[in-house]
Amino acid sequence: MEAQKKIPISEDSYRQLLSCQSEVNDLLIRKFHCAIELKGPKPGSSAAESVKPVVVYEKRPFQKKVLVSVWKDDLTRQDTDVVVNAANDRLDHIGGLALALVTVGGPKIAQESKDYISRYGKLKAGDIAVTSAGNLPCKKIVHAVGPMWLSDTPATCQSELQQVVREVLDYVMKHKDIRSVAIPAVSSGIFGFPLDFCADIIVNIVRSFIYNASCDHLKEIRFVNHDDKTVQAMKSACEQILGVSDTISGGTSPSPYPGSSYPHQASYQPEPPSRKASFPNMSPSMKINGLNIHLIHGLIEDQKTTVIVNSVSSNLDLSYGVITKAILNKAGYSLQTEINKKRSYSSPMIPTKGYNLSCDFVYHVILPLSHSRSTEQVLSQVTHECLRTACKYGSNSISFPALGTGNVGLSKQTVARIMTEAVVTCTRNSQHNMDVFFVIYPSDKDTFKAFQDAFSRVNSDKNTESRAERRAEWESSEVKEHFRDEETSLTIDGPSREDVEAAAAFLDSVVRSWPVVIQNNHIVLFGNKEHDILASPDFPDVSIHLENGTATLKIDGPRQNKVKAAVLVERLLLEVEKKHAESLEEELVEAAVIWFYENKTGSHRYSAQANRLIERAYVSQSYLTLKVEPGHVLDIKNLTAEGPTGIFQLRRRCIREYSKTGQKAPMSRHWLSQIETVVESSQEFRDRKNEFRKANLALIKVEKVQNQLLSAVYESKKAAIEQKSKKQTAHHLYQLVHGGFRKQICDVGFQRLYTSPSGSNYGVGIHFKKSLNNILQSFKTPDENGLIYIFQAEVLTGTSTEVTSRLRESPLPLKGKDDLEPCDSLTDYKSSPEHFVIFDCFRAKPLYLFTCRRTDPGSRY
Repeated sequence: MEAQKKIPISEDSYRQLLSCQSEVNDLLIRKFHCAIELKGPKPGSSAAESVKPVVVYEKRPFQKKVLVSVWKDDLTRQDTDVVVNAANDRLDHIGGLALALVTVGGPKIAQESKDYISRYGKLKAGDIAVTSAGNLPCKKIVHAVGPMWLSDTPATCQSELQQVVREVLDYVMKHKDIRSVAIPAVSSGIFGFPLDFCADIIVNIVRSFIYNASCDHLKEIRFVNHDDKTVQAMKSACEQILGVSDTISGGTSPSPYPGSSYPHQASYQPEPPSRKASFPNMSPSMKINGLNIHLIHGLIEDQKTTVIVNSVSSNLDLSYGVITKAILNKAGYSLQTEINKKRSYSSPMIPTKGYNLSCDFVYHVILPLSHSRSTEQVLSQVTHECLRTACKYGSNSISFPALGTGNVGLSKQTVARIMTEAVVTCTRNSQHNMDVFFVIYPSDKDTFKAFQDAFSRVNSDKNTESRAERRAEWESSEVKEHFRDEETSLTIDGPSREDVEAAAAFLDSVVRSWPVVIQNNHIVLFGNKEHDILASPDFPDVSIHLENGTATLKIDGPRQNKVKAAVLVERLLLEVEKKHAESLEEELVEAAVIWFYENKTGSHRYSAQANRLIERAYVSQSYLTLKVEPGHVLDIKNLTAEGPTGIFQLRRRCIREYSKTGQKAPMSRHWLSQIETVVESSQEFRDRKNEFRKANLALIKVEKVQNQLLSAVYESKKAAIEQKSKKQTAHHLYQLVHGGFRKQICDVGFQRLYTSPSGSNYGVGIHFKKSLNNILQSFKTPDENGLIYIFQAEVLTGTSTEVTSRLRESPLPLKGKDDLEPCDSLTDYKSSPEHFVIFDCFRAKPLYLFTCRRTDPGSRY
């Protein structure tokens, strides 16, 4: 792993994550290529209790007799006939798994290993040696010497790992008394082999062995590891390569969390909120009585607390003021409609619903525009009123902006002092458990510093208490809970900083927010199976909302089960995403390449599914043989197909020839697209950086996208259009996307499902911008980890038609009322177009992927 992030978490969050750590890791590995490790008190009192044998996957591939399983267990306890040890070239057994096996198995293993080296000499990567098992429950130990990972020779490392796994399986095949074997993730430990790649290689070799070898005596192959990260990597590789588990516990089931219950009693009271700020962008928190007070960077309209506070003018016009306008834009005009009905309110605080915001309620406060002593008093009063109302109605959390630092004219230090003192005063009259967040705009360092100073003063005042008072506080259960929280943390490991930050943002949204809101357009692809699971009485309250091209799922109900519920929803989403991606790949491949076979009756095309599998094997050279419908075993090297009635010749027809990608990794997940990172020191990167700076964006990474198959389809369409129109119709345009859709776009191109334009002024379709200016306003900026992802694409706009209300509302706009030919594209202005909408996904190909952040545009508070 190349990136790591350690995050302190509350004990409540720790307990929730610990209860389903295996499921969380499985999700993070599949979704972000990351994994977490938790630090905190372990359940049980002994080491033996901490690792109990758990089978997470079982499958009989190709309807063979061999059972493939994935275990979380200590290999020293495995009762298989053979256990594989990840050994070094001298069989020293001085650490890790090797030391554990020798410690439990006894000195006989070490002595036999020493004798082997004395007789045959040092082994090399890819070799195996066999010894007895000593006191272990297995019969034999096969010591496998895997490769030490070297990033400059990945092909050699891959070949050596493949070789050592084949050697193990060859040994098993030659000995008829071996019925079962347990294999760890060889080389993925101190040898540094990338875990996901290692898992893919091992599972692929086993897959090929089961399919091709005649080994009737072997009944079970177990992948056994003791840590969650490796167990989940092996499970994910098995699901990708062998298919979903045959058993309910390992695969998808109507109730993925057996034994868990989600009570729906009306009298249910949620657990107290977390004791401590948990995730990035959050300063150390204060705890005073029942209130947990946090200082964070963020946008107030994006907060997912129960309540957010908004400063509004006396005329209740929500379009006036930067903060208020941002809240209105996200909430929708229903917010203005409701507040208009409450003009008769005599209180300086007016509550409304949250509508499309992530909160349940908005408390609108009115402050005098002139800076005076009375203004400071009103600020203190409205802060008190917001807190009192939130406590009265049992709210779990509330978010305040820095009220009064904008048009009202109060100094940042004054606002920080008044609001902090108001919260402290409120704690004396209430024991209600609630999280209070002061949300400061990310670039407003002065205001953040003012609140930090105010926090320091409060803490200093607390520290002047007498020794006896502090001792009494130490003895209180609340403070004990606080100090226990400081001992709990999670560490996220991932291949890149972007992946780690995305995983951290996801965990933040799940652990710290209530209710949990998941925004993912793949929700629209949920079918009967997914809706049946979500409607199960064992599942929390779930609601799905579709608005302005965005799908949102909200999880409500019992708070203590929210992590499990959110993980389940995300796993369901991964399944539908995978199926959808495969269907898009089939569509792309069939648009460019047709595979068929010839027999006596003529030429016969393969199905779209088989066509994709054959092309994938041909391009990536992943397999030498491949089995597809209708019962054909394909020899990819010799381009022949053997079926029930004989051997046929394979034929390949494509619209435009392209070279093989050179992706040699078995079952490569990147066979369609390849990414090349532009180095920061290059002139190209510097030029791009200046270009993005003008659009108030700080460029972090530039990646070139290459997809030869998509380019082939695109170029064929480009040639047809330009031949017809006799002019250049391609433009370089931009699109902002959610980070989770990056790989799909690189692989299969731009899709309506992946585009989330702000508003519906330009109708349905695939949206692009001509320039970077105002791109953040043209697309819905994903609320994930502060990173923004923008593609630059070459787009065939053809003959653009200026958008009208008739064209905007049509699912496939036509050029004229009586013309049945669809528009090539829609645009905002015919004379100087800036916004384009196309309807054919193959009329755009990605060129660059930019990762960036907002620059400092100045404080808006």
